[in-house]
Amino acid sequence: MKRVTIIGSPGSGKTTLSRIIAEKTGLPLIHLDRYFHDKSYGFNGHGDKKWISHVKKLTLRSEWIIEGNYRGTLESRLKRSDLIIFLDIPRYRSLYGLLKRRFEHRNKVREEMPIGWSEKLNYGLFKYVWNFKKKRRESLYDSIREFTQEPNKEVVILMSHNQAKEYIDLTF
Repeated sequence: MKRVTIIGSPGSGKTTLSRIIAEKTGLPLIHLDRYFHDKSYGFNGHGDKKWISHVKKLTLRSEWIIEGNYRGTLESRLKRSDLIIFLDIPRYRSLYGLLKRRFEHRNKVREEMPIGWSEKLNYGLFKYVWNFKKKRRESLYDSIREFTQEPNKEVVILMSHNQAKEYIDLTF
C-alpha cells in the first residue's frame, strides 16, 4: 500500500483518519483542502482545469495519502490508489464533527488549512452535509466501482468511527 485515497462527507473524520494512517505508515499526507482554499494558487472552483491538473500532479508521486472529496479530481486519485477508504458515516455524526471542529479551532487555523483560513459554519455547509447521503453518496459509490476495476485495489467502506478504529487496529 503506497497510495491511499480517503473520501467522505465533510465532518466525517477524513482528516483524523488520514493523520492516524500517515503516522502509522510513514506515508506523506496531502490535504486537498489546503491547496483548494489557498488563494495563492488561484483556483477557480471545483471544475477549474488548473485545480484538476494540480491534483493529477500530486497523484503522480510514488507514495501518498490524499484526503478530501472534490469530485472533479476523484478519477485521477482513484485510478492511482492502492487503497480507497470511504467514510460513509451517518449524517448526524458528520454534523457533530463540523460543530466540534468549529469550536475546537475557533480563533486559530487548523493544521491542514492554508495560512489565513478561518473556520466557518453556514447554512450551505450544513445543508450539503445533511443531503450528502441522498445526493453525493451514490455517485461516490459509482466512481469507486468505475475507477477501481483492477484486482490490486482495496476498497474499504467504514460506516462508523468504531469501524474505523477497528480497521486501523487490525490493519496498521
